[in-house]
Amino acid sequence: MRVGDVFQTYADFEVALSQYKKSNFVDFYIKDSKTAKSQIQRYPKLSNSSEQLKYYYVKLACVHGGSYRKKKSCQDLRSTSTMRQGCEAFIYLIANAKGDARVTPQEKTEVLELMELKANKKLIQHKMQVKTGKIISLKDIANIYTTGITLSHSSLSEVVEQLQKTHN
Repeated sequence: MRVGDVFQTYADFEVALSQYKKSNFVDFYIKDSKTAKSQIQRYPKLSNSSEQLKYYYVKLACVHGGSYRKKKSCQDLRSTSTMRQGCEAFIYLIANAKGDARVTPQEKTEVLELMELKANKKLIQHKMQVKTGKIISLKDIANIYTTGITLSHSSLSEVVEQLQKTHN
């Protein structure tokens, strides 16, 4: 297991984690986590995610992490021991929808056709979201339009003629 490794499911990660624990003689516990189901309202893209996705994010910490602090009222009463040794090792996982929001060339041409017809961007956005199931922002639509239009390379005389026709 290395920094930047990608796992398709949480089960794949658990297999890699168990191998890492055995080879390095360490143990981790879940320090902080959010389940995918609880985060759907905040991150609507998760609604399109795999059913195998268990957590949106999870932070695993070493069992020897942290520091032991006695309460001020109990400092001299008894001696106690702890597993904590100040280890700062942790593993942080987060769901990543890389590639899921990509717009296909056919979808781009459809957006361009609708934009050329001067359709409302909000309606285009809604239509594409219903059709593809992907979250498409208005900024995405604007970017598709600006990168998709072809600039005409007209000569100066053609531009003057066109302006005279339109503005007389």
